[in-house]
This record gives sequence, structure tokens and C-alpha cells, in this order.
Amino acid sequence: TPGYESHFIDVGTLSFGAIIGLADTIRDRVVLARTTVQCLVLPRCFLLEKNQNPGNIWGRRLFYLNSIIPSRDELFTHFLQSRNWKKFKTDFIRKSVRPSPRSHAYNDDVPIICKIVESPKD
Repeated sequence: TPGYESHFIDVGTLSFGAIIGLADTIRDRVVLARTTVQCLVLPRCFLLEKNQNPGNIWGRRLFYLNSIIPSRDELFTHFLQSRNWKKFKTDFIRKSVRPSPRSHAYNDDVPIICKIVESPKD
């Protein structure tokens, strides 16, 4: 639609044994797999039953995941800050660094430094 842009943001990388969907709502999120994966889908109410939750382990995992996975608003704020920084940086460099008409430097003027290392004798 006109006036809208889609941007995909890499929020994190999951590894073997990772938990997804326990803490965060997966609405407006996409999970991509680079390789073949196997998923075990369990209802949250099953995990939070007393017999399945010794020491409140799933409550602890829930707290941990809520603290490390950014919300949609946090992601958007970070996206805007990054975009504004890139624009400022590009504009600043473009204004500050202008080719000088007096400069007659060429690629051949840059010295090439080589280091020769002797291999150990066998």
C-alpha cells in the first residue's frame, strides 16, 4: 500500500532446545528456519501445572524471556534511532568530506606494505 514500507528486523537467533511462544506473543512475528527443525508444541497450561513445573522453572523461564525479548514498541524505537543515526552520519560525512580541487592523489600513490614470513624448516 502507498505510504507504508515493510522492514524485517532480526530480533535474535534460536539454537537447539530454544523456547518460543512461552513469553512473547507471536502475533506480528515471523520465525524463519535456516535448517530442518523439529518442534514440540505443548499447551502453556500443561507446562504451568504443578507436576510439570518443579521449582517454578517455567515461571522463571517466562520472566527471563520477557526480559531479553524486546517488545514491538522497543523494536520500533530502536529502528527509528538507527535510521536517524544513519541519516545523520551520511549527511555529516557528505557535508564534511568534500574532494579538494588541489588533491591529485591516485590509487597508485598509496604504498603497499608486504610482510614476508619464512616458513619453519622441516
